[in-house]
Amino acid sequence: MGTQGGNSGKPEILFLCHRIPYPPDKGDKIRSYRWLRALAASEADRPAVPMTCWHSCGDNIVFPLGTAVWPGAEVHHLPHVGHVALLAHPDVLAHTLRLLRT
Repeated sequence: MGTQGGNSGKPEILFLCHRIPYPPDKGDKIRSYRWLRALAASEADRPAVPMTCWHSCGDNIVFPLGTAVWPGAEVHHLPHVGHVALLAHPDVLAHTLRLLRT
């Protein structure tokens, strides 16, 4: 976590999940979706939080692939990488570290 310049020192949140909580149609997705919506509502005075989604055609969990991304998110595709392996992929790690440094 870090603080975003010019936003009254409120902490930023890095939310990592194995499934994007959208659409909110299953237990874990519903909980995460509601939590993120409540957090967004409590921070109405702040600019929208940028989202980044990583997905793969090798993913055996999220089908159709269109449900693997959050609407309006920056989307990255890594072909032939399983959903668990995405978390440790060098591109994902490098991107995440860049976000944490800014």
